[in-house]
Amino acid sequence: MIKTTMFTTSVYEKTNFLNKYEIEKLNNIIEKNQTFKEHKYLIGNAVSSYDHENQFLDNVVDIKKEIQKEINVCSKMISYDSIELTNSWSNIQRKGSSIKYHCHPNSIVSGVLFLEVDEHSSKIYFKNPNQMLLNCDFKENNSDNFEYFFIVPQPGMLLMWPSWLMHGSNDDINNSEKRTVISFNTFYKKNKGKGRG
Repeated sequence: MIKTTMFTTSVYEKTNFLNKYEIEKLNNIIEKNQTFKEHKYLIGNAVSSYDHENQFLDNVVDIKKEIQKEINVCSKMISYDSIELTNSWSNIQRKGSSIKYHCHPNSIVSGVLFLEVDEHSSKIYFKNPNQMLLNCDFKENNSDNFEYFFIVPQPGMLLMWPSWLMHGSNDDINNSEKRTVISFNTFYKKNKGKGRG
């Protein structure tokens, strides 16, 4: 029997995207220049600088350009039209916090840069979009029937995924003193003549 795999969903990962100097530079900007507030997807002792118009990465043009290069590579892998970074923000979680499952509307590919994370930080989970699998009994788990997939964050790691993919911390509670990330969204380049819906 031949197995045909259809409708795959991919997460794009680049470890050591940022070096220690760049992480420190970004953390200093976050500490000095960000206005934080509670966010509906963050539970417990956690805050976000999220705003529809927030452009955190405009503070670090060199790093923003490097992220855009990776977005271009990801875009080609998926065979999308050219997409560009549209908004970016920072999140800080303290001990005992978690993140509700959510997706990013009005975006094509979303991503996260892990700055401050350690072995006590919560993992990032991606939920299987086929929720009918929850009604089935499986003898063993494999890539065809996982309810979720997780990635252990590392300092300097860059992840990107389709923006419709639900992600969060599942039942993981963050146990690190500080878990700091930069998140971002993308959309079609304006010169391609596509509108934002």
